[in-house]
Amino acid sequence: MEFFSNLPRKATGVGDTATAFLGASSRVIEGGTGGMRTRLASLGTALLVILAVTGCGPDVKKENDQLKAQVETLQKENLALKGEATSLKADAEAMRKRFEAMNQEKQALESQLKDAEAKIAIKPGTKPPLKPKKTS
Repeated sequence: MEFFSNLPRKATGVGDTATAFLGASSRVIEGGTGGMRTRLASLGTALLVILAVTGCGPDVKKENDQLKAQVETLQKENLALKGEATSLKADAEAMRKRFEAMNQEKQALESQLKDAEAKIAIKPGTKPPLKPKKTS
């Protein structure tokens, strides 16, 4: 057993593997290698230059103002259309109620007509009035 105690220990369990991994990652976080620092610095500088060149132009600000004005106009139109839709729904409901009332009135008039025709048919010697011809 003394022979094996001098050999480097391998990670045998989950805890040992995690410790080995965390140890390696902490070295990268603490400073990393010189090449990695250079790459990160180069990448950061490149992103900064790209943002400075493309993002701050007066054309972008002008376009942004135009888009804000367009959004405001569309919001006003949307509000007007919502009001118009509400008005049209109310008109449709009123027309539906009027149609129902007219149907009830029509049924009442048809009932009165049938009653009148029945009274005329009961009287002997009288002819019922001629029905007018329907024209289409």
